[in-house]
Amino acid sequence: MNKIERKTKQHRKFNILISVIAVLLSIQACKNNTDNKKNDISQNDTIKEITPHIKDSFEIACDKFINDTSMFNAAIGIYFYDTNNKKVLFQHNSNLALIPASTLKLFTTAAALEILGANKYFYTYLQYDGKIIDNVLQGNIYIKGGGDPTLGSKFFNVNTSDFLDKWSNEIKKLNIDSITGHIIADASFFEEEYVPPTWSYGEIGEYYCTAACGINVYDNQYDLTFYTGKKGRYKATKIVPYIPDFYYDNKTLLATKEKALAYIIAMPYQNEVILKGTVMSNSANYTITGAIPDPPLLVAYQLYEKLKSNNITIKGEYTTLKNLEKYNDSIYNQIVGKKRTNIFTQSSVNMAAIVNNTNQRSNNLFAETLLSQLGIHFFSHGSPESGTIAVIKFLNSIGIDTRGLNMFDGSGVSRYNTTTAKQLVDIIKYMQDSSKNSQVFYNSLPVSGESGTMFYFAKESVAKGKIRAKTGSMSNARSYAGHIKCLSGKELIFSVIVNNHNCDNPELKVKIEELLISTVKFQ
Repeated sequence: MNKIERKTKQHRKFNILISVIAVLLSIQACKNNTDNKKNDISQNDTIKEITPHIKDSFEIACDKFINDTSMFNAAIGIYFYDTNNKKVLFQHNSNLALIPASTLKLFTTAAALEILGANKYFYTYLQYDGKIIDNVLQGNIYIKGGGDPTLGSKFFNVNTSDFLDKWSNEIKKLNIDSITGHIIADASFFEEEYVPPTWSYGEIGEYYCTAACGINVYDNQYDLTFYTGKKGRYKATKIVPYIPDFYYDNKTLLATKEKALAYIIAMPYQNEVILKGTVMSNSANYTITGAIPDPPLLVAYQLYEKLKSNNITIKGEYTTLKNLEKYNDSIYNQIVGKKRTNIFTQSSVNMAAIVNNTNQRSNNLFAETLLSQLGIHFFSHGSPESGTIAVIKFLNSIGIDTRGLNMFDGSGVSRYNTTTAKQLVDIIKYMQDSSKNSQVFYNSLPVSGESGTMFYFAKESVAKGKIRAKTGSMSNARSYAGHIKCLSGKELIFSVIVNNHNCDNPELKVKIEELLISTVKFQ
């Protein structure tokens, strides 16, 4: 055997030795791991098997809702927060930006309470310019608006026209029996183009599209009543309150099904409207409600007629500051900057009452007014645009993440609005934990089976009286957000938003009812 062969043989022996050592070390390592596991077992006394999470009835109800066949195309956001244990109980797409409809009012009303205060009032001023000489007012009467949404409102247990009697009496107290000038409504407190630009053209004339003017009256709504003509065609016959020079193009048809749906197409400041849709064939009268096209002008007209009926002579006309600027700039230039004397100040109810009505009845006019009032507070400019910036500014200041929140109005009418389920819970949680107006805000939320827009919700179930929630509903969008008191004593803050579901809204309401009733039963 030569040297090379001997070295090769030695190398083989060495490699074999290394391999044996490696195997022995591996065996020892396995033994050590086994010993460690035995030690762990002995320390814990028992072996606990790893088992999958067992869902409780609440989670099963949530899963059932999310996986319902009618939700196949839907976008869903859900967030349940346990206030007792300060933890998230369940969430699904909680940061997904969705159309909230009227639950958006939670941001508007919370901001109004926190920034303007529960005891804030809004005012309308009766004024005159010129001089009173020998019982003759040589000047004009003004109605100066301050963005009060409650003037003549049907929601506060007063005769809606009482304010006209008060105003007339206050003018009489000045011993005025003749006015040389005009009755002028000054609504310049808010921006003249008061309707949010993202509201749908086909809805602006509808009763729920009541935007906020500097002067609002009768909830900015009128009722139009139809009767059956000889040929079966319905004709409009009565409008309350009466609007002078109001013209309608009646294109309604008799309903062939049990349900009728008539609607109004109109534009702000225009008295010409189109009536479309269907009305019932078996009803003597059928009434639809629309948005008053020019609330300031209507107030000027009504005061004009009231004063005339009280034997006060008026040489001028009823008009608005806006119309004078547009159609009679010579008069406008004469009166702008002229000193006015206050005759009477008309006050609204306080903010707490306005917020209560806004959330209980989902009052769009009140919400839009609060939004513009926030714009006045922050920017001295009352408009939907300035108001939405003010609300976002407020939400950021209290630490709410506003990514995904897009506000284009204060009421939720705009389909451009988006928010997340978590953001709705966050504002409710803030108002509960950190607001001095906590109770006012809490009381403003409708109660299941008992009040407001929740009056019929879960009325015949154990959930009656257990849910306080703001509701939101429009075509292809439904939402709820508020408080739940479970039978077990747990208290939750929740929100549910559903967009683009494959069932109609009444059916979706039932499905959400079932989910929230299951939540009330949660242990």
